[in-house]
Amino acid sequence: MRTPKRGFHNPHARWYRPLNLEDLQRWVDDRRLPTDRVITMRDLRESNCVGRKMGWGVKLLARGAGQFSVPVHLQVSQVSASAKAAIEKAGGSVTTVYYNQLGLRALLRPDWFEAKGRLLPRPARPPPKYEGRFDTVGELPPRTELPEAAAEQQQQQQQQAAAS
Repeated sequence: MRTPKRGFHNPHARWYRPLNLEDLQRWVDDRRLPTDRVITMRDLRESNCVGRKMGWGVKLLARGAGQFSVPVHLQVSQVSASAKAAIEKAGGSVTTVYYNQLGLRALLRPDWFEAKGRLLPRPARPPPKYEGRFDTVGELPPRTELPEAAAEQQQQQQQQAAAS
């Protein structure tokens, strides 16, 4: 017996790999992700926090926001408002970064470009339709230094720990 096709499937829809705060908390607690620098989507993939297929990137969701207590600094494609509030409450920061498909491939697998003898692509601006949704345009290679205020705070904590 045949099943008829029903509904509508948009072939141009953008999908993002979901990542919940409870999973992020578990990975940081297990020391699978660094907290001394900015965590990029490449770090999330290499640590197996998200799967291999990312679509257009990673979307950070707020399940487990009540128990989230780690100050981390993230670069992801999308973030829910409650997840962003939970991370900022814990002392971290979230930056939404735009990568097109080629840029995301270069972020995740820069060795592929090197093996083919190609240069890394220049960062692409988001289409006008998505202009206000992202904080920055993705850089290749991405900056992994902490924001200045967070770096100073971390140095103060290290000095206090050394003095104790």
